Amino acid sequence: MSNEISKRDQASALGWSFLGDFSRQGVTFLVSIVLARLLSPEDFGLVGMSMAFIAILNLLVDGGFSKALIQAETVDATSFDSVFYFNLGIGVLVMAALYFLAPAIGIFYENGVVTDLVRWLSLLVPIGALSVVHNAIFTRELRFKELGIRSFIAGAGGGLVGVVMAFLGYGVYALVGQSLAGGILGVLVLWWAADWQPGRSFSLTRLREISSFGRFVFAAHLLSRSITEVYALFIGKLFNPATLGFFTRSQSLSQLVVRYTSGVVMKVYLPVFSKLQNEQDKFKALFFKVTGLTAWGTFLLSGVLILSAELIIVTLFSEKWLPSVGIFQILMFSLFNYPINSLLVNALLANGLSRKNFHYNLLRSGLRLMPLLFGWFYGFNFFLFGLVATSYIGTLMNCWLVGRDLGFSFWRQIWAFYRWLIILALAMLPAWGIYLYLQSILGADAGALWGSTIGSTFIYLLLYLGLSLLMQPDLRLLFSKTTSFLQRKKTTLK
Repeated sequence: MSNEISKRDQASALGWSFLGDFSRQGVTFLVSIVLARLLSPEDFGLVGMSMAFIAILNLLVDGGFSKALIQAETVDATSFDSVFYFNLGIGVLVMAALYFLAPAIGIFYENGVVTDLVRWLSLLVPIGALSVVHNAIFTRELRFKELGIRSFIAGAGGGLVGVVMAFLGYGVYALVGQSLAGGILGVLVLWWAADWQPGRSFSLTRLREISSFGRFVFAAHLLSRSITEVYALFIGKLFNPATLGFFTRSQSLSQLVVRYTSGVVMKVYLPVFSKLQNEQDKFKALFFKVTGLTAWGTFLLSGVLILSAELIIVTLFSEKWLPSVGIFQILMFSLFNYPINSLLVNALLANGLSRKNFHYNLLRSGLRLMPLLFGWFYGFNFFLFGLVATSYIGTLMNCWLVGRDLGFSFWRQIWAFYRWLIILALAMLPAWGIYLYLQSILGADAGALWGSTIGSTFIYLLLYLGLSLLMQPDLRLLFSKTTSFLQRKKTTLK
């Protein structure tokens, strides 16, 4: 497999990655609108409760091998075959374990429906295992066109099944049908487009070699994802399915910022960063160019979503989802930090420092447990505010630890990331005041909501863009510099 990846190929991959994610998320978002109107918040909460256990155990399937295959400088057919059969075997075992554990999970939640949901949704585990290696190969080769097509077909096909089932009155099982249909279609498309198919070779020695990197990636990801799913367990158990439904709806909207910033960027740049790990000057230059662009776009989009939260949720999902508005706005203030942390973590992984990332993740995970204590003693709102507070503390800790290992100045990182937070605050305060003022004089009907949202968002964008140019007069060159960096003559990346 060639290691020659031109800057033009990087730009092309970034474009296809964005287009694939945008089309998939667009379809998924349209489907979620229809399903949110046809189903109840409780239905979404029940699926969230069921998926919490499945998501944690599903991490055992990958075992960190996918990122290890992407990061490794050289791999062969035996490596791919060994990982494939290992993943598939673990996937079948996890599915069987979930089937027998389902009654206990239902008893935990005191809800018999959860038992059936867990058994159906457990099928997603071996289905997902069938495409782990294919995903790694396409990502390693920057073939995001195929991955984008796969995502779109899976999202559209699964969504169609879910909507039809909801119209036919299947209730919460419409969400199950959507997930299973999307998973199966995604596997079929990848296998059809792939040059590689599993052979008959299998080597435990090769698995151990790959796992020297992957086991720490796996352990860190398992710990991080487990805490995320513990949030769902906590809300579903301590409160009720409806509250979890409102929370997951708010989470899915706030994740739009993640998906269209660091989510797209890092899918492309993990393999690119990995190939620059021995050229630290180029690595550092590319890192700060990417982070500058990502941070600026993250804060810009976040402000728009905060101001338009009520309009988006009420207009698209109906007034029964109104409690999600406040949750969504609070979550946005913690989601600012997700793209920043994603870039830092992937910079560590690209340099082969998966062991250190695992150790740092232990610290981050301990910090992320604190909101659960706030929620347990003081209620759901304090849980949300705890998420915001710990996200900033964790990011500052990441900047210091990762910067120390990679030679990045702590203060340069803070300035690169959080200068745009200052601009966000300065633009948001008057825009929010205008929002409240327009609502008070226009009334409480739908027209007033549109008017106050459009007016305040316009003021926000005007202030954010204007203040950005004042803080960094050459901001308009940020995009052109980054594009130029990606389009220079072909360079061999080793």
